[in-house]
Amino acid sequence: MSGECSEAPLLSALSFISFLSAVNNGKGGFPHVKVLKALAILAALNIALQIVFTSLTERESVYAVSHRGGAALAPENTLAAVGAGVNSGARFVEIDVRLTSDGVPVLMHDASLDRTTDGTGYVKERTRDYVKKLDAGGRFSREFKGEPVPDLGTVLEYIKGTQSTLVIEVKSPGEYPGIGDALLSSLKKYGMERRVVVVSFDAGWIEGFGKLAPDVSLGVLYVYPFAAPPRGEVKYASVFWPAYVLDPTLAWRLKRAGYKVWAWNVDNPYLARFFAWKGVDGIVLDRPGMLRGEE
Repeated sequence: MSGECSEAPLLSALSFISFLSAVNNGKGGFPHVKVLKALAILAALNIALQIVFTSLTERESVYAVSHRGGAALAPENTLAAVGAGVNSGARFVEIDVRLTSDGVPVLMHDASLDRTTDGTGYVKERTRDYVKKLDAGGRFSREFKGEPVPDLGTVLEYIKGTQSTLVIEVKSPGEYPGIGDALLSSLKKYGMERRVVVVSFDAGWIEGFGKLAPDVSLGVLYVYPFAAPPRGEVKYASVFWPAYVLDPTLAWRLKRAGYKVWAWNVDNPYLARFFAWKGVDGIVLDRPGMLRGEE
């Protein structure tokens, strides 16, 4: 048996603590919190058992997907964060997009501006002129005070000059009529239809956007897909990481269905190594350098 087995207790403990911490602080807006808290115990035990009986081997082919630009490196969903993700060597850099009241796609995870900026109100009720004047960096650190909320066009223009692929998560598309048209217009303006992956939790919206934009790669986000969904035109399946622990066959079934498989959001190196062994293609992290052993 491999010497790696000595890491099993640490892995299980870190997994459990990491998950409960994420749920308790509300990061990412996890649904069904009470259920997920209970399942976290099973997840930690399952990790421990699998690692005790299996050697853990890293796969060089697994790649980093830098979360919210690079949320541990710079203020999330800013150009500074996107640049940090690119500079970390991430193959994919993920951002979140919502639509302003005047129809401009801007980078913002939450429906409201309150958590990450010095502004107030909902993105969909504010104009681009209002949003662009906000400070999106001061709450992260003094170093980034004055960092603005970028529009999608600004980020597309930057990414075009890099080797990274931009992952655009469309948040709650049903709340933003016209967001698909606005998104496609921006992609065409910068010639980026083949340099992005558009993803959402709303699989129906993704299917519709795929018909509108046949040249754009598509992905769907899941907390837990109880069955491997029909792939259709969707290439990527990104799943909340405990699902892979609770269901050891999930990554295999998704890959067999033809998906490129990602795990989100992984925040310690032990879990990252575990998911590399599980066979996922990409790991979504706030600190993408973690895959190379960087702190």
